[in-house]
Amino acid sequence: EQVAVPLATENDSDTGINDTYTAEQLAELIRALNENGITLEENNRIMQLIRNGQGNWEEETIMELCRQAFGGNYSTWTLEQQDWFSHLMVDIGYYETYESHLPGPDNMPYEKAEAFAFAALRARYGEDLPLEDRTVFTLERQFFNEPDGDMAGETWHFILEAKDLYHGRYTVSFLDRDPDKTVSVSADVPDWTQPYTGEQVMSRMRQAYSWDTGKWPREGWQQFHELLQNTTEEPGKVMSAELAAYKLTEYPDPAENDITREEAIRIAGTAGLDPRAALDGAVLTEYEGKRHWLVSYRIFAPMDGTVVESAGWYAVSVSTPGGKLERVAKKGRDDNSAILYTPEAAYEKAREGRMTVSDAIRLAAEAIEAKYPGLDLLNEEKYQIFADGYRSFNIRFAAKDIRLGDASAVVLLDGTVKSAEADTAELTGDILMDRYWSAYGYYGQWPQERWEQLSRDMEALTPVGIEGRLIKQTAYPAENTAKITREKAIALAIKATGKRSAEAHTCILIGAEPHPVWKLRLLTDEPVDPMVELDAETGEVLNVDRYKVDYTPRYHVFTLERDWRKAEFNPDDLEALAREEITFAYSDMWLDEPDFDMYRPDGWSFEQEGLTARFIARWAGMEDYEVTFDENGYVLNIDRKPSAATEPDPANIPVVIPTPRPDGKPWYWEGDFAAPEFWAKLEQAMADNGVTFSNLAVKTAEWNKTYGSEERWPQDCQVISFFLEDSMPSDFDSVYPIFLNEEKKTKEEILAIAADAFRKAAEPEQGAAWMESVWSYANLWSDGYNYNAVNETYGCPVWWVEFSTGTGDDRHSCGYAQLDEDGNVLDVQLEMSNG
Repeated sequence: EQVAVPLATENDSDTGINDTYTAEQLAELIRALNENGITLEENNRIMQLIRNGQGNWEEETIMELCRQAFGGNYSTWTLEQQDWFSHLMVDIGYYETYESHLPGPDNMPYEKAEAFAFAALRARYGEDLPLEDRTVFTLERQFFNEPDGDMAGETWHFILEAKDLYHGRYTVSFLDRDPDKTVSVSADVPDWTQPYTGEQVMSRMRQAYSWDTGKWPREGWQQFHELLQNTTEEPGKVMSAELAAYKLTEYPDPAENDITREEAIRIAGTAGLDPRAALDGAVLTEYEGKRHWLVSYRIFAPMDGTVVESAGWYAVSVSTPGGKLERVAKKGRDDNSAILYTPEAAYEKAREGRMTVSDAIRLAAEAIEAKYPGLDLLNEEKYQIFADGYRSFNIRFAAKDIRLGDASAVVLLDGTVKSAEADTAELTGDILMDRYWSAYGYYGQWPQERWEQLSRDMEALTPVGIEGRLIKQTAYPAENTAKITREKAIALAIKATGKRSAEAHTCILIGAEPHPVWKLRLLTDEPVDPMVELDAETGEVLNVDRYKVDYTPRYHVFTLERDWRKAEFNPDDLEALAREEITFAYSDMWLDEPDFDMYRPDGWSFEQEGLTARFIARWAGMEDYEVTFDENGYVLNIDRKPSAATEPDPANIPVVIPTPRPDGKPWYWEGDFAAPEFWAKLEQAMADNGVTFSNLAVKTAEWNKTYGSEERWPQDCQVISFFLEDSMPSDFDSVYPIFLNEEKKTKEEILAIAADAFRKAAEPEQGAAWMESVWSYANLWSDGYNYNAVNETYGCPVWWVEFSTGTGDDRHSCGYAQLDEDGNVLDVQLEMSNG
């Protein structure tokens, strides 16, 4: 607070925040810390940056120092530490305003909030959860004011993250003012008795320990190796080379004659790596009776984007016992992360006969060129090649010449090429910008020379669409023709926003009369970005426009407002433009939810009179809107007022909940929205399953343990849970006719019929091997509680059955079937996702 904040504000000015420490400031901060007895490990990223002579982001630096002092991440700190950190962020200009993270005298004390959260979890998931044991769970907690949404208000949020692979993750949230009615609990606990793929085990490892593999403890590596021995890969698929290497490698405890970890790191330090290399980790491995310490290092690339050939990951292998330095390997394009944490022999064994990135690139190029003759995708003068992926390789050939389009393909681990496509269209004015974006990257990073070239390339083309037409009519002069420099323009634009923490996203010089204009999009802490038009001769602010991601066309950023407004303006049809203006004027842009619902067809009628557009509300309690434009498309007036409509809005008719019944049953029990025999059978099902109106949470926890996720519960358990947890008849969109009628097909019979229908539809296209992956994991489920009493499309009750591959977070939908109560198939669809 005494050193970091003054250093952070040293380079700030009234025209904006400089949010990075220089290399000299960073070194000064570390010297001050050392003088006060605070030191960082040599492999800490901040120490790496100092050795590289680099600066760092102020917020990131202070956060790292606080992590060293308080331990863990922000959410694990005490509320007092979190609150103090927020003050610090305001002091350096990272936040505009301070928001307290401390409960006040009218709020629930922290101890009571934690006790309430733990009680809620135990009520749902069992009394034996060791929630207070910090050797089992890391506790994350926050108290904050949620401004909008269903949970608006002062909110408590708790997460219990397991420190192992077995206890999982539990979350609790509730509003301070009404905890009992707003409490929300959830859990994600692995069931290792179920079949898992290697990738799912890896995902669980990252959740339990760290996304940074180098930070895993030895016991984590040992658990990882053990669990990989029992994985079952999907039929027709093979384990990745990376996971296969981990599966082959053991991670033993050190033996008496092994050299120590510290000695291994000392020996690895003599390998002659670049002095800037930062220690990442060291792990003891064993393969085929040979033991090695693998010491990993990383050389960070500079913040300014300068290409440094030595940057990347390195692995140094030191044999034990003996301490012989055996290998130094740099992770290349064809390598995976296992090169850092598995012995060379295991790594190479796992890669035998498996697909490499280079193989995938070659196969992708061959498949695309066979489909689109004449392409030369492996020519590095024409294309830049990008490759990524884990379950498969996603290959993209990005054209360096705008006359050429991109090409891409997905290559599976077995060499099968999917989705081989290429853009072979002739260059037109309507695709020119997309080709530029592909060849040169996002336009926010373009130098002015790129815009000049775009203008020249557009001269010979005739665009039809609005973006192309605007680019063609817009001049982009050379930067040296502007009296106001780019740096000065950015400073003036930031000053015009009144925001100290703004930064320039784009800064483009546009030709105009009487002077060129700088057009800037600025990033601030607001949901809508200001776009400033600045006279490049005088520095005068000519106009401030607005940009909202997902709302605003991109051409607003690189053309003047007067031009794009004229291009968008259609005096004969103002509806679309008026909707946009109303959305910007009256929406909650933080939530991306307009007060004026553009997509509600029954809410307003539209009428136009000259250049005035009106939206007249149909229901009482809503508002009318009116927008008047001038002849150039600018808004002269925009207004809203209460509607004169008197008809109540069907969506907002209040529901009065009666008082509880004397017999303890919910007030809606035995309501006429379900047949009397339904309620009788439901009560019998409750009795058969030992469920009362007060012990449902205990029973659902038991069903979770017994059956797994809710879609796998027996149907009577699903019905009980649904009807006892919901409180409004309007929520009951079904009454389970199948639950009542014994003469109809059971759920199991429906699933069998659906499976057969899906197999007949999918097997000719996907093959028998793929079909086995659908059934082997039995990820075939019926949305039982969404079983409609009458389906609008078919006019009868309909079963919906979904099919998927994989399990848990790795489950991918691949289609569905719809059947009536008698098991007649109404529809079967294949809907492939994730390739």
